[in-house]
Amino acid sequence: MKNIAARYCLLIASLIVINGASAQDSLLLKNYHPVSIYQIPNTAVMKAAFPVTDLHSHDYATSQQEIDEWVRTMDSVGIARTVILTYSTGAGFDSVVEKYKKYPTRFVFYCGIDYTGFSKPGWSEHAVAELERCYRKGARGIGELGDKGDGELYSRPTPGKGVHIDDPSMKPILQKCAALKMPVSIHVAEDQWMYEKPDSTNDGLMNAAQWHVDMSR
Repeated sequence: MKNIAARYCLLIASLIVINGASAQDSLLLKNYHPVSIYQIPNTAVMKAAFPVTDLHSHDYATSQQEIDEWVRTMDSVGIARTVILTYSTGAGFDSVVEKYKKYPTRFVFYCGIDYTGFSKPGWSEHAVAELERCYRKGARGIGELGDKGDGELYSRPTPGKGVHIDDPSMKPILQKCAALKMPVSIHVAEDQWMYEKPDSTNDGLMNAAQWHVDMSR
């Protein structure tokens, strides 16, 4: 009798496992909404207790309506100011400042570095002059600069191909930043997974820009 009962329980358990596997196989990502099984105290902080400055953002808004919505979102969570890292110099930088002019106290702008004519004599003086011009237009920092081995390629419209931030010709620019009290934002590295094979064992693959998930089925 005990053997029969044990076999019956085993059969039920097997059916549960089979049914569970079947449900898992048919579950679509768009229908996956996991609920934590852990009973951990949750404190929902909906707004900062003190005014916050968001030090890393970009020119995401595509219209005045989106800028207005952005500011409303900032108000709702207690963000007093947002730093927009434009990467840009010249007309590109000027256009970003103009775009957000409705909110002069809510957005802070960082410009890029103008690498036009880097290989020619007098480039440092030219770049410093453009930095000073951007400062007069509203730039309060430089960034975001990015050098991942091929040079500082983030700045626009002319990237610094082969130009590294510790290049001696960069020194006058950094000194001018110090004189104008302009912070320099530098993107220093990526996570290790970016340098590993993009195969099934790469635990950062879900963050890859070209990752596509079929949500139609």
